[in-house]
Order: sequence, then structure tokens, then C-alpha cells
Amino acid sequence: MANNIASSNSLAIGASELTPIAVKNLCEKTARKLGVDELYLFGSVARNAANRDSDVDFIYKIRNDPNPQSPQSAIEEARKKQELRLALSECLGRKVDLVNKDYVTKPLCDGGDAELQRKAFITAINKQPIYKII
Repeated sequence: MANNIASSNSLAIGASELTPIAVKNLCEKTARKLGVDELYLFGSVARNAANRDSDVDFIYKIRNDPNPQSPQSAIEEARKKQELRLALSECLGRKVDLVNKDYVTKPLCDGGDAELQRKAFITAINKQPIYKII
């Protein structure tokens, strides 16, 4: 399905042309069609420091399932994330990394090392530009 959604936007662009505005223009419509409520660009592309091998980093939020605790909900969320990753990658002609917004906004239950890693990630991304795509 990702191929059909992204095909009208598909374009491999060079590192110098891969600006936050170009990313928004190439990805916004596709992300909305896939049920994305929020999409933010961060990383080397947001810093205008991308090279020809750079991936594109996004924080995303997809419309919630009314029953988020069900096993089917977790499977559906994983499917939607993969579909989004493939569609955005096709739009940009590059590898895409996705971080769920919940990871950034909600503390992990277990605390410990995983929570320390989450906090370090948040600290790092808050020191750089983040662009709202949706």
C-alpha cells in the first residue's frame, strides 16, 4: 500500500536539496493519508547537515486505537509504523528512522537504564532544531 500512496511524491533528492521545507512538501500528504496526526523532523536533515548517506529522522504520532491494551492493537500499530516508514522512505528516496511520540513524552514504567536512555535521547534532540511537518 505504501507504494501507491507515495508514488505521486517519489523523488530521490540530493543532500543539499533535502531541506525541512522539501521534506514537508514531499511527505505531508502521504503521512496524512496514513493516519498520522503529528510528524516532526529532527536530526541531520533538520540541522541542514545531511550528506548523501544520511537517513531522515522523524517523531510521529498515529491516530490511537480505542483499545490500546489489546494484542491486536500492538500488531496494528507495528504494521502502521512499518507502512509509514516505507512510504516516507519512498517519498524521500532515503532510509527513514521513526520514533513514536509516546517514547518522547511518557516516562517508561520500569525506570532503570531504559528510562535513562530515553532521557538522554530527549536531552540530545532538544538541543537541535525540530520541525513540525504535520
